[in-house]
Amino acid sequence: MEPFMSFFYFNGQSWLINKAQLPPLGITEQHIHFLMGFIGVFICYYLLSPLLRLLVALKWDRVLTYIIGSLFFLVIIALVQLKRGSASEYGTMEMIATISLGIIFFGIGLFVIHITRSILTHLKQQKTNSM
Repeated sequence: MEPFMSFFYFNGQSWLINKAQLPPLGITEQHIHFLMGFIGVFICYYLLSPLLRLLVALKWDRVLTYIIGSLFFLVIIALVQLKRGSASEYGTMEMIATISLGIIFFGIGLFVIHITRSILTHLKQQKTNSM
């Protein structure tokens, strides 16, 4: 059983798809993978669309850059691991988790720097307005 497809199995039985009924219909595992990708992107698109519109309306370009850069970096790391053929090893998942932790800490650092700059700018404006 593929590690990717193991999500759909419980005690060796598929809770979502009965694979034995698919070949007579002409449906292969590639079709299932295609549909999973299509439906996954479709759901993510409609779930993230309001959030992205809000971020654009608020002009939070740093947050958008951080999100897109982080996702792009994770995709590159995953593709490199697939190319090396070590994507199924436990160490790879641990490495991706550690990289994700680094990305999270980078985001926290960006947040702290941005908030600090905003507070200092606000305090300077308050000081010049009071004089």
